[in-house]
Amino acid sequence: MIEGIKALIAIEKLGTISEAAVQLRLTQSAVSKRIQSLENELGYSILEKDGRKVRLTSSGLQLLSKAKQLLYEIENLKDLAKDKKEREFTIGIADSIASSWGPSVIRKSLNQIPRLKLDIHVHRSTLIIEQLKLGRYDLGIVTGTALDKDLTWTPFLKEEMVLIGEHERGSNQPIITIEIASSTWKEIGPSISKHNQLKNHPFLYVESFTAAAQMAREGFGLSLIPIGVARSMGIRSNQYNFLSPKIERQVYLTSRKSIFQIELIQKLIQTLPNQV
Repeated sequence: MIEGIKALIAIEKLGTISEAAVQLRLTQSAVSKRIQSLENELGYSILEKDGRKVRLTSSGLQLLSKAKQLLYEIENLKDLAKDKKEREFTIGIADSIASSWGPSVIRKSLNQIPRLKLDIHVHRSTLIIEQLKLGRYDLGIVTGTALDKDLTWTPFLKEEMVLIGEHERGSNQPIITIEIASSTWKEIGPSISKHNQLKNHPFLYVESFTAAAQMAREGFGLSLIPIGVARSMGIRSNQYNFLSPKIERQVYLTSRKSIFQIELIQKLIQTLPNQV
């Protein structure tokens, strides 16, 4: 069954049996036999034709979402007594973090842990969490509120939110910030609605903090953005309007529980906060 699942993972990633065969260093016939054997063992179809390619059936997708995590845990058993070799993990980084301090922190951390390699992807936090649950990512650096009990959540930074732009006394300027569907807004939105410096302003929501900051620079209002984004855009500290009391967003390193226990990941958890 394990070999069949490995073949299924390759097919889901590449879309064709021929490409999966190349990746697995097998013949197409051998890959097809592994899939057929897996279907016979399960008692249901897991692949269907999609033009010149193949795709997973709904049952196949459900199988893979559970099997990937189990397969990873089985593979990890080989390394319980010997975790001395180089290992690569897939990590998703929230886009606002990847566009500011994230790459620098990751690079410094990797320099401290030479055996650790990361395959980096950039998405919104909500998508990263879904990819983690499906077994497609091993780790995530995300924002928001730790709600999913299937994952481990290690808080390592509280990032302050600041106002950018020329404040006009007596005017009711719009505040431009991230859309309300984002993880950051879901966390800080309740605090914003009660904050004396913010609650009486109209809000304009955009898809990225960098867009919000750029609009404020051009005089379309004030922008509410993480301080790391402001610094990465070269905005000087004397151009920030700090909030009192502070509004901060929580940043987490999150993973599945089986990944969390690996020695290299524990080293990463210890190293990250010291690199910010």
